[in-house]
Amino acid sequence: MKKKSWILLVLLVMLAVAGTTIIFAANDDVSEEERATNIEYISDDAIVPEGIFVDDMDLSGLTVKEASNKVLEYLEQFSQQKVVLKLGEEEVEIPFSDLGFKSDSESVLNEIKKAMPQGNIIRRYMEQKDLESNPKKIDLSISLDEELVKAKLSEQLEPFKTEAKEPTVKRENGKFVVEEGVIGYTFDDEAVYEQVKEAIASADGSDEAIVCEIEYTESRPTLDPDIFSHFSEKPLGSSTTEFDVSQTSRTHNIQLAADKINGRVYLPGETISALEMMAPVTTEGGYQEAGTFENGQVVDGVGGGICQVASTMYNAVLWSELEVTFRRSHSMYVYYVEPAMDAMVYAAGNSDFTFVNNTEYPIYLEAYRSGNKVTVSIYGTEQRPENRVIKYVSEVLENSFVEPYYKTAVDNSLPLGKKADVGEKLRVAYTPHPKMTARLWKQEYVDGVLVNTTEVNTTRYKAGSGMLYHAADCTFDIWIDSQGRMQYDIKYTNETTTTTKPNTTTTSEETTTSKAAETTTKAPETTTPEATQPETTAPTTTVAPETTAPTTTAPTTTAPTTTVEQATTAPVAQEPNAQDVQDIANGA
Repeated sequence: MKKKSWILLVLLVMLAVAGTTIIFAANDDVSEEERATNIEYISDDAIVPEGIFVDDMDLSGLTVKEASNKVLEYLEQFSQQKVVLKLGEEEVEIPFSDLGFKSDSESVLNEIKKAMPQGNIIRRYMEQKDLESNPKKIDLSISLDEELVKAKLSEQLEPFKTEAKEPTVKRENGKFVVEEGVIGYTFDDEAVYEQVKEAIASADGSDEAIVCEIEYTESRPTLDPDIFSHFSEKPLGSSTTEFDVSQTSRTHNIQLAADKINGRVYLPGETISALEMMAPVTTEGGYQEAGTFENGQVVDGVGGGICQVASTMYNAVLWSELEVTFRRSHSMYVYYVEPAMDAMVYAAGNSDFTFVNNTEYPIYLEAYRSGNKVTVSIYGTEQRPENRVIKYVSEVLENSFVEPYYKTAVDNSLPLGKKADVGEKLRVAYTPHPKMTARLWKQEYVDGVLVNTTEVNTTRYKAGSGMLYHAADCTFDIWIDSQGRMQYDIKYTNETTTTTKPNTTTTSEETTTSKAAETTTKAPETTTPEATQPETTAPTTTVAPETTAPTTTAPTTTAPTTTVEQATTAPVAQEPNAQDVQDIANGA
């Protein structure tokens, strides 16, 4: 009995020791470091137990390799999901793959292996049971490249960031074409980024796009495009002047200034500035040096020629009966418009020509150069009665030339000897300008009856001598005869030869006694450079004393215009020019 009892006691002790070992073994957990080390020993063919998920994907029953492939397929599908940015009625569709979508699939595979039961048989059994009741969810750890996302959003949304544009009008093939206005949109880039980031975080990899309603601020045009649909077929006023196309720099400046004016649209009440339209009057702005007036003589200056465009526009404004708010004349008379009908612009001296659209409708400025002519027309909505006509009368009150009529100097490039044609032995740099006072009158007729005469302005011009260069072996003496004809003598060394215009007789003796006289012929429309030193009186509104017409004010709206007239009581002095000298030299 004692022997059996001892054997039984030994067996009980052994069982107790074994039970303790099992309990300790079961509680022997695998550390994170060990799990990370052990994953390299887990075969790709190992079966994933129940309870392991990647996001919402159940991987149980799959081999490790199959689970990995399933995750990769899901990521590929997820990258093709789209986010739709909705901006009002407009939409922009962007796939996640274009937003710098990233996910570490290798890291996900390692997490799957680490989640699989490890340790001894009892530990693995217990971990598997634990997974069944407490499933392990592995995060895909999807991320976006923040800078790439912002850049992509900016690129896609930039076309929708628009400023509101008012409707306007342009003239094509003689017809007015109205351009609709544009609605403006603005939005916060940072707020859009946060919206997209939240949308992607909620993505499930399905085929359905995620829609983001973009918050934006809308601004609409204030003008009704209908205001541009009432232009009359004929301009309210138009003017054309001529110039010498052989002066290439001046021609270039005239063309450029006209191009800058053409197509401008101004609303009722707006003030229009000639300089602002033509600016910048600099070489950087495309202008070239050409003749201008300065201190009674002609010098080269940037933008020479733009005054002719301004004067042409001034005449169009007069015929349109728009309100002139600032105008100065040239310091010397110019021959491409009637006296007192010129307007000088000078950027350096802040001398501008400005006027106001005082009509009830928009106006459209059309300006262009054709050959040796520049035209400015002002279109608008004609409201002036057809039975009312206006005329402009340019009255010259004072008119005389100064001595010397021409200043002369030697030009060594001109040919020597009497065999050379006389006309080749001189060169006119610029022509004389008379001292002149002129007054411009506006006359209004209703049914052919003069009802009102108003003074527009009184303008005073300085006199200036011309400049003539001659060959070194001769001199020229030039003057105006009693009939207003230009005469001159050419003298070779000690011998004098006299040449005159037809039907006149002039000797060398007469050159000392018959000098500049007042003339009775009308000024030709020839090109003359612009002034830089303005001198003129401001426009006035007094009624001309000569007229016997009623002084009652005519209707505020006005009719189509007629050709300007010049008063016959005080004609304008004739401008001698290079062709005159050439003609006389050739005995024309």
